[in-house]
Amino acid sequence: MATEVVKRWINVDEYNKMAEVGILKAEDSVELTHGEIFQMSPIGSRHAAIVD
Repeated sequence: MATEVVKRWINVDEYNKMAEVGILKAEDSVELTHGEIFQMSPIGSRHAAIVD
C-alpha cells in the first residue's frame, strides 16, 4: 500500500507560534526557508568567532 506524502508550506506567523507553544525550542537549530523548516548544522569555531 502506497502512502502519498503531502507537503504543507508554513508561514512566519505559524513558525513563531510553534516557538510560543513549545514545539520549537530555543536550543533547536532550525530555520524557516521558503515555507520549509530545515535543521541547521552547528556552527564551527571560525563562524562563531566571526559572529562574536
